[in-house]
Amino acid sequence: EVTKVEKWKENLTGPVVHWALAGSSVHKTWPHVAIAVMYLLRHTNANVVFTGGPAEQQLEHGILQQLLWELDGVTYEHSHEMKISELLTRLGKHYPKRVWCTSGQWSVRESLTHAVLADIVVGPETGVLNAVAYEPDVHKVVLLSHSSHENLTRDWENTTVIAPIGVSCYPCHRLHFGREFCPEDKETAASVCAASITPKRVFEAILAVFEERKVA
Repeated sequence: EVTKVEKWKENLTGPVVHWALAGSSVHKTWPHVAIAVMYLLRHTNANVVFTGGPAEQQLEHGILQQLLWELDGVTYEHSHEMKISELLTRLGKHYPKRVWCTSGQWSVRESLTHAVLADIVVGPETGVLNAVAYEPDVHKVVLLSHSSHENLTRDWENTTVIAPIGVSCYPCHRLHFGREFCPEDKETAASVCAASITPKRVFEAILAVFEERKVA
């Protein structure tokens, strides 16, 4: 797997951002991914790799829909009928081979191998982020939801932590699998803790790493 990923990276011109889309609970999905990725596409030469299980294919589809609406004005009614491969082809007319959708396609082993060899891994409190916590060459951008820096990421190496702001229930230190005790943001339908993290904070965290490493 390592040799395969290294060979794949040889054909890229920019850094790799490995984006873990979701965790095991309702609050471990960040609703502003498309906005942050659009910033990356327009202002850097980064390559974005989305990873997750089969369920995250729906998230990938929605992100691509948002990107194409912004780039081409493709309506959601039209793009809703398109497959992920078709959406990627359309996106590729603007940004060839810059976005990679792998949810439900890669095994856990493949996903973790890519994460270990990525420049940055972004995501909520997931197994992928935990797996690379002590990889010194991989920068982590962790989007907290239920946990705090003190009880999760305090001792991680090379890590930027982004915590919710202005949310009274954060940190709750609980895993939620429904909305009974996890408030929903009405605009995004995500958890209020996740929705409170703005795209600007995430993009600037990624850009700071690029500037430090003099890439992108």
